[in-house]
Amino acid sequence: MKKRITLKEIAKKCSVSTATVSFVINNKNRKGISPSTWKKIEKVLFRYSYKKSKTFRKLRRIVFCFESSSHLATTRFLEGIGNDTLYENEFIFLFNAISNNLNNLEKVHNKYNPDGIIISTGRTRQLDFDVSKFNSSNLVLLNCWADNFKGISILPADYYSTKDIIKELIAKKKKNIAIILPQQFYWQGYEDRLSGWRDAHYESDLKINAKLICKPSKSKNYLSDSDVAYQAIDKLIKSKVKFDAIYATNDYLAMGCYQAAKENKLSIPKDFSIIGYDNSITATNLKPSLSSIQLPIAEMTEKAIQHIFDDKNYDENFKIFVDCNLVIRHSI
Repeated sequence: MKKRITLKEIAKKCSVSTATVSFVINNKNRKGISPSTWKKIEKVLFRYSYKKSKTFRKLRRIVFCFESSSHLATTRFLEGIGNDTLYENEFIFLFNAISNNLNNLEKVHNKYNPDGIIISTGRTRQLDFDVSKFNSSNLVLLNCWADNFKGISILPADYYSTKDIIKELIAKKKKNIAIILPQQFYWQGYEDRLSGWRDAHYESDLKINAKLICKPSKSKNYLSDSDVAYQAIDKLIKSKVKFDAIYATNDYLAMGCYQAAKENKLSIPKDFSIIGYDNSITATNLKPSLSSIQLPIAEMTEKAIQHIFDDKNYDENFKIFVDCNLVIRHSI
């Protein structure tokens, strides 16, 4: 039996990518493929009796708006777009195109006429403009939300995940867990993590020691989040405040905790356990490696795209919270 020609072999014969061949095979009306290239691929398919799909699949156009997004946050969002999804649809990526202005959102829609728009923010926050009046296209909010918005907002479960993980530490006889907050402790994500830490104690019938809530002083100047944590933990140690675990609400804070432990000749996790948040490269580089809560940005992005594909209308403000799982390493 004659061996069927592969996608890769067809691509090589036509001097194109396998993705281009796939678009032709599946009859996808993708912009960027010239008529001559399309015909050349079809001739090779015919020569080798390679049957095309009979179903015409309309290409979906998705506008992805990154608002106030750092390089790291943007990279994490992009990780949630699988290769197949990227190849089979048209994505338009815009940076700070909305800028908290409904008129700009309307302009984006009128210019690109997309099947859906995703607005993402670098940190979890409420949008500063009213999107409830926008009904020109399927809209999904990613890592952000808005009052009176009738649609899907996809958010990290900072509160619920923190509460569950702290309760697990308490169940392992860690009764004195300090929490370290950064200079931006008023940001929504950090407020949710603090609330989760508090409620884990309440639900475990543990009295909260206010000295274990470490917020930076407004009267001090700090070099970094690491410096905030270093000074906080060094103070706890020298003041002989009892603690057997630390919840650093980001991984940079955890770095400062490690430095304070080292200078005070304390060993992690022998003298106290520590967990961070973000599961960044910092977590793997620390010695011992840091157990850290994973911010599920990629998974959130996948869900946002799926809701664009579903193309459903919602008559309520519907929030989806995605679990933030603890990646266990050697610090607990």
